[in-house]
Amino acid sequence: MSRATGHGQQAQAWSDFWQHGSLTTFFQGSFQTGYDGPVADFWNAVFDELDDDRAILDLATGNGAIPYLAAARAEALGRNWQIVGVDYAIIHPSSDPRVRAMLSGVMLHSGVSMEQTGMPADSFDLITSHFGFEYADPQAAGREARRLLKPGGRLVLVMHHPESAVVRQARRDYRQTRRCLFEEQLDRKVIDLLDIVGDARSSQARARFRHHRQAERLRHEINRSMQRLIDSARGEDDSQTYRVAQSFLRVFADLVDRPKREKVEFVRQSRDSLEAYSRRMQSMARATMDQAAHAEFIENMKVLGLELEDERELKYGADDLIGRAVLFRG
Repeated sequence: MSRATGHGQQAQAWSDFWQHGSLTTFFQGSFQTGYDGPVADFWNAVFDELDDDRAILDLATGNGAIPYLAAARAEALGRNWQIVGVDYAIIHPSSDPRVRAMLSGVMLHSGVSMEQTGMPADSFDLITSHFGFEYADPQAAGREARRLLKPGGRLVLVMHHPESAVVRQARRDYRQTRRCLFEEQLDRKVIDLLDIVGDARSSQARARFRHHRQAERLRHEINRSMQRLIDSARGEDDSQTYRVAQSFLRVFADLVDRPKREKVEFVRQSRDSLEAYSRRMQSMARATMDQAAHAEFIENMKVLGLELEDERELKYGADDLIGRAVLFRG
């Protein structure tokens, strides 16, 4: 696969995700409507160093989580900042009225590569990226950031850490999702069973298939697949395996009274969504730098003329490692 093709598929997977309107990559949980706690504290401390009438650019902005924090901080401090966010994927701003109001003065641009933004040189006092910079070609993105920074400007990145909970989960969920879809083909087996029993929408109709030989064989195949999947995930959190299975098996539970064609379409749409999720998890795992790659990245950024100001681990709570915070001065 060419880099361009891979980049395009990655952008599409993230475009599909952002259309749900989540402000961050955490579709569920405390970060769904924006970063808080130590994460927000870190970014607010970065923003606090900016004087009035400064310009901020957020790279790989997603649906604008960092611009949202910047706009809120500008309001709290009574400062006027030009805030811009760009992403290669399609941006879908949140429908939350508070978020939309805060982002009303922010310029968000879809389809913009951080390696080549097309923006004028020496335009920004601060360039940020939270879980985004490493998805690009870091060397090319570094050159572009250096070009865009005003003299003395700062580049501040929060990057994935290979030992963070989110990266470990990404690797685990990728493995388990791929096993469900490609090794055991759960969706195909469920559709095969639906071909026989899918129109049995009442308890009386379903009873007629209780001892149907082919239907029984397919039920046993699904059960055996589930057992193999559970066995393969032994020793690790297997919740993603159950989430995948439940997404398909819903057609035999709360969707049982729907027509067969709707059930089959639901399974197919679920598979598409799960494949997109697995691609996002794969891209996250691949983008995460180990210690050697990270050290090389830092040295390359220095060669570009960016001075390393600070580097630290960013945690949420006492033990929950979120990522690496890296701060450069142009």
